[in-house]
This record gives sequence, structure tokens and C-alpha cells, in this order.
Amino acid sequence: MKASLNSKQFKGRTCAGKNRATFPLGPGAGKTFKTVEPAPPIQTTLEFQRMAWHPADFGQRYNIRFVFKPVVPAMVKKPIFE
Repeated sequence: MKASLNSKQFKGRTCAGKNRATFPLGPGAGKTFKTVEPAPPIQTTLEFQRMAWHPADFGQRYNIRFVFKPVVPAMVKKPIFE
């Protein structure tokens, strides 16, 4: 499960009362794929989100999110504090 606050979609809009934020909740699944040697691995995630709390008039109700990102190797090889 994942919960996050998404306020970018309301930029420039005003509303009265409690209708100011959207809280998406939903399941997601992901996998990391190895690619050819010089390129970094790729992490993909697919999530289905239902807006548990959303503005009554203009907020979205459902969302499908696909994330595709390269995995950056660690910059620090040995522990800083032991």
C-alpha cells in the first residue's frame, strides 16, 4: 500500500472548506530488470490508486501510475560510521 499527497493538480485552483487535498491509496507491484553491462538496472512499478479523500467537484477518483527509472549505484562504497 502507498499513501501520498498530490497537490500539483490543484495549482491555481481555489475551493472552500475541506476540499483542498487528494490522498491516493492503492496496491502496486514492481520489478527490477538487469540490462546490458554498461547501463544501470531499470526499476519499473505499476500502481492502481483510488482517491480515498478527494475534492467533491473537480478531483480525480482513480489513477493508474507507471514508474520507469534507472537505479543509480551507491556513491559511497564503504560505511561512513562503523
